[in-house]
Amino acid sequence: MAVGCAGGGLADEPQLVVGVADLRGPAESFHAFMVARDATLRRLKTSGTADAVLPVVAKTDFSRSYVFHVDIRSDAGFWINRWTARYYGLAAVRATDGTTKADR
Repeated sequence: MAVGCAGGGLADEPQLVVGVADLRGPAESFHAFMVARDATLRRLKTSGTADAVLPVVAKTDFSRSYVFHVDIRSDAGFWINRWTARYYGLAAVRATDGTTKADR
C-alpha cells in the first residue's frame, strides 16, 4: 500500500473502508452497551448490592469489528470478572449467558 501516491491512496483501501464502517456502527453500539453497563454497576454498588449478574456483548454482534472483545464470563473467578468487581467495589460480577473458563 502506498500512502499519498497519485492514483490511489488510503481512501481506496478496503480495510480502511470496513474500519470506518465499524466505527460508525458496531463500535458505537459497543460504546452504548458499555456506558449502560457502567451505569448499572454504579447503581448496584450505590444500592448496596454485592453481586452483579450482567449480559455480555455477543461476539456475533461484532464479527468484523475492531472492537476488542473479551468480556465477563459466568465464572466469577475469571480475571475480567474479578477486576470488574474490584473496580466497582462489588463482591462478584458474573455473566448471564453461561460462558465458562473453557470459552476463553
